[in-house]
Amino acid sequence: MRSRMIIFFALILSTVAFGRNKPETPAPPALPICSVLSKAAEYDGKEITVRGIYRFEIHGSEFFGRDCNSREKLVNLRLAANYKSDKQAAKVLRNRDTSLPVDMVIRGRFTIAKDGCFGAACDLFEIEEIELLWAQPELSLHKPDGNSGSGPSTLHEAGHPQSGVAQRYAMGNWIRA
Repeated sequence: MRSRMIIFFALILSTVAFGRNKPETPAPPALPICSVLSKAAEYDGKEITVRGIYRFEIHGSEFFGRDCNSREKLVNLRLAANYKSDKQAAKVLRNRDTSLPVDMVIRGRFTIAKDGCFGAACDLFEIEEIELLWAQPELSLHKPDGNSGSGPSTLHEAGHPQSGVAQRYAMGNWIRA
């Protein structure tokens, strides 16, 4: 009887340990936000699938890329009326420390400010987020304003290399007019 109990507990512990080590879901193909911002006029008013870092601050939600170092490269993030999200990605957002950034892939409409700016931070760009496709906690402590912590400066250095599939993806698959 005692040996059965030991085997039973060993099976339970191995199941719990195995569940914690499940592999992360890879990010779907998306344009890096810095690429979008470098050609902002080309994407203005278009629905795009984009990857960047989400950060919530007291004045609102912002989206940026690790390679976009200046203040002008922050994007105001606003939820669309028809917003929807992937269940696993939404769980990542709900269960995180809200002071920590999140690496995300979203689908939304990109807009350049024509008169004035967007949000309380007065950003020059905005994405109206239609769908949250993927999210995972951001690993780097590097800040978009150039005040870096000890973390890497790019998603690639943070262990997020662009996949071969993403590199081969035709630009038209990421943009909807």
